[in-house]
Amino acid sequence: MTLEQFGACWTSGELARRFPDHVALKKTANDDASRFRNYVYPVIGTEPMRRFEGRRGVELVEQVLNCLPPLGPTFSRSSRRQVIQSVHRLLTLAVYPAKVLSANPLPRGFVPKTGDEKAKAYLFPDEDAKLMACVAVPLPERLLYGILAREGMRVSELLDLTWADLDLERGMLFLDQNKTDDARSWALDPGVAEALRRWRDRFAGSARPERSVLSHRKWTVDRFGVAGRLRDYLKEAGVTRVQLFESNDKRGPLRAHDLRASFVTVNLALGKTEAWITDRTGHRSSQMIYRYKRAARTHAELNLGGFLPLHEAIPELARAA
Repeated sequence: MTLEQFGACWTSGELARRFPDHVALKKTANDDASRFRNYVYPVIGTEPMRRFEGRRGVELVEQVLNCLPPLGPTFSRSSRRQVIQSVHRLLTLAVYPAKVLSANPLPRGFVPKTGDEKAKAYLFPDEDAKLMACVAVPLPERLLYGILAREGMRVSELLDLTWADLDLERGMLFLDQNKTDDARSWALDPGVAEALRRWRDRFAGSARPERSVLSHRKWTVDRFGVAGRLRDYLKEAGVTRVQLFESNDKRGPLRAHDLRASFVTVNLALGKTEAWITDRTGHRSSQMIYRYKRAARTHAELNLGGFLPLHEAIPELARAA
């Protein structure tokens, strides 16, 4: 068996089916498959797994490191780390439970460091209000960004949300399937709950239990390129703050994932507890929340306030009362 063949066993879910007690079905398998296909298989994909024993295995993976693209706007230190992390995990699975290697050849410290983390921006409530009010932006995309900022979900969690996951009569959301496999539920922000009721009744068309909440017969939300479109839409809405768009050695541009940071920052500033926040975001440690506290203190000091109720911020939904 070659490395590429064994990698396909992992990313296709075959290892999870064969060894359910030891291998979880990976929700980000497509990301790993893409990294292998772009950066690993062209270099060492045809190598038999037996050649990854000992020093020879280290040398083979070093070839991948040496062939990775140079650091730049489209390939960061984090990108380098993610590629080698995926290889490291694959070789660990080859040791056990697959038992095709006697030991993982990669020593401690082999996986590249990410370097200093770039500064990131979050969306201010007045900027969110401009975006929500911009009718040039497709309604489902405004709904997507508006919910992310008000509920703290991951982009993938919201895009995969179905009507069966919602109890809009009581205003609750049930998130059983998520990245951490830690099922959680919470009370929706009242403005989000009302926005979703109006979206369901006036725009969504079908609200069958298995149907995606953001699906529509005329509009679709393409999960690829969500971040780039967010920045384009903010410019369309008249948002001009430089920190949201610049990309350099010290700062990265706003991503859709940063709307989750916006949720945490704004709600900390408004006095919400860590427990209230983690019930919604699924963060597992106070350390993760602590990263947002400095920005939250500044937000509170400047009295920047909270996000508008979503059913009032989006004109089409406001008129659908």
